[in-house]
Amino acid sequence: MKKTWKIALGAVGGAVIAGGLIWAFAFPGLPWYLKVEKEYSHLQEQVKEFPTSISSLPEDAKEYSGFGMTMKASKDLQVTESANRIKLSGQDLTITFSPPFLFAGIPYYDSEEISADALKEFCDVNSLSVPQNEYEIDQLQYSITKEYFTMNNASVAKTFYQLADYKNDTYERFDTIYRLDGKGYRGFLRINTEFVDNISAVAMIYPDRNPNQRISVFFEALNTESILQIADSITLESAASSEAS
Repeated sequence: MKKTWKIALGAVGGAVIAGGLIWAFAFPGLPWYLKVEKEYSHLQEQVKEFPTSISSLPEDAKEYSGFGMTMKASKDLQVTESANRIKLSGQDLTITFSPPFLFAGIPYYDSEEISADALKEFCDVNSLSVPQNEYEIDQLQYSITKEYFTMNNASVAKTFYQLADYKNDTYERFDTIYRLDGKGYRGFLRINTEFVDNISAVAMIYPDRNPNQRISVFFEALNTESILQIADSITLESAASSEAS
């Protein structure tokens, strides 16, 4: 009797293994899909268009400039300036920004995690344009949803997982991301409202003249409206102005 049970269990185990091998062969991307389903809860989040209903800054708002960028904010902010940082601080608001940072290795996302070839393959399979600069890379990563996953290509599934990892990590830290489309730049405004009395945010600004550069503007404020007002006022020097200077 025991021998019969062993044979039966062996047959069942063999069938399970065989079934698993068939699934793995037919759908090589399945392991990556299962990891995505288990680990990531923010994949369907979408970048939002910048609100059009925000109130205007006070008429006596002051212009602050530095590193080729200008913004408007409360006239009472104290300015602390050095070669690599400008800080505007007041009772209920702090803004900090630095000179543009130039990314290397572009075009393509050629890094230890995702090679240029892997990213191109992913984009080709999904009929997407291959990112040619840092702004387009961020745009791709924020746009990733489950609809871009493929079961029948393990390498493309792995690239999806890696892009999804970046997106999910971002939405773990920032609950809302707005698209920025300002004078002389494009970018994203990431806002964290976890602490009601201390809203934090970062505007990631990519100049039109070189979208491989990024200026990061950090905000701490009592409310989201103040951050939106100031972010909406940001302008960058034109390429012509920069060359002339």
